[in-house]
Amino acid sequence: MADPVTEFEAYREELLELLGDDDPLDVLAQTPRKIEERLKDSRESVLSKRPGEGAWSVKEVIGHLGDSEWVYGYRMRMMLSHDAPEIAGYDQDVMVRGMSHNERPISMLLEELRRTRGLNLDLYRRTRGPAWERYGQHAERGAESVDLSVRLLAGHDRRHLAQIERTLDAVTD
Repeated sequence: MADPVTEFEAYREELLELLGDDDPLDVLAQTPRKIEERLKDSRESVLSKRPGEGAWSVKEVIGHLGDSEWVYGYRMRMMLSHDAPEIAGYDQDVMVRGMSHNERPISMLLEELRRTRGLNLDLYRRTRGPAWERYGQHAERGAESVDLSVRLLAGHDRRHLAQIERTLDAVTD
């Protein structure tokens, strides 16, 4: 798996490959439900376990997905309303540590993801078409359009759904 900062071109290709020809809005709409269904019988203690040094727990993965919704929602709003805005990068590991996701109930993490995703999906559906050609200048990756960003976010979902499965396999008693 490619590093999103140091191997951004490989990371981008990985995410686009995970999406394939699927409609990114369908993928984004389905993710919260898929996670909820997968975790419905899981204990909080299991969801807080990290499978190894430097690895994220399931709660941290879900918290990261919620953080990504906030970040991408802001980025998309900037791209849709400004001409070629600068898009700041961020260190996802620092953010996951700073947000203390393991201290939050899984229900709250899922609710945040569901709500912010719903708000962002509404924006994407309302603006789909020529507006998706608008772009921003990402600090690490250069020009990225709204269209590309939405597709990357959908591939990102699939990458982290697989991570949730691997993590559960590793930490389940």
